[in-house]
Amino acid sequence: MLTVHNEYETARKVAEGCGLARFGDGECNIAWLQRPAFDNYDALLAERLRSIAHSDHDGLLIGMPDIFSTAAKQRLCEPDFWRRFESLLCGKLDASRDYYSTFFSRPDVCARRDGVPITKSESAARVDPNYWKFATKIWDCRRICVVNFHPNLCRHPLFENALNVEFIETPRRNAWRRYDKILHRCTALRPELYILSIGPVGTVLAHDLHLEGRWAIDFGQACRIWSEGRGDDMEDYY
Repeated sequence: MLTVHNEYETARKVAEGCGLARFGDGECNIAWLQRPAFDNYDALLAERLRSIAHSDHDGLLIGMPDIFSTAAKQRLCEPDFWRRFESLLCGKLDASRDYYSTFFSRPDVCARRDGVPITKSESAARVDPNYWKFATKIWDCRRICVVNFHPNLCRHPLFENALNVEFIETPRRNAWRRYDKILHRCTALRPELYILSIGPVGTVLAHDLHLEGRWAIDFGQACRIWSEGRGDDMEDYY
């Protein structure tokens, strides 16, 4: 069985200055099942993802789905969906090392409480509000750079406590085709923290920025989940 530390422990480690490269269902599909997710399938992207999954760099957390322990399974809102990834990842990854939770940015996935079933549409509203308060302290009074396809995302309420927010725009689809340019634009800036929301490319970018001595976290769809949990309209951001 793989050891995956939960989203709170992951947030704590990130707050200490660790970077985070996450593997959700999309990244797993590309890396090991040769299935497209978000973008067209690309063999080089798949190769990079597999390599990063096995990488071991000081200060860079590798995020995997927190689906392996009995306690983790009891928290999943869609256990049947994630069951198919359990045997896949156990067969591909190193059981002797520690991983951190991909659900750092998707706490809705593990928002089930007291064994009471909830639907996917209900899950965002069930996330503990204290979790978001805990997570947003990571960039409190810091200079950050948001990397995403929609310029308005840098004005999302989750980032209102940042000292300053810069923005790097990426293609909405197939950002991997422009990866070298995106990486170059990122390294041309000097924020304290990069917040990446660009699908599977964000996993690679978090890794490569870490090798450049930068602090970067793959934040996935966290802004959408926060807004959905509050019943807010995301049209202005996505």
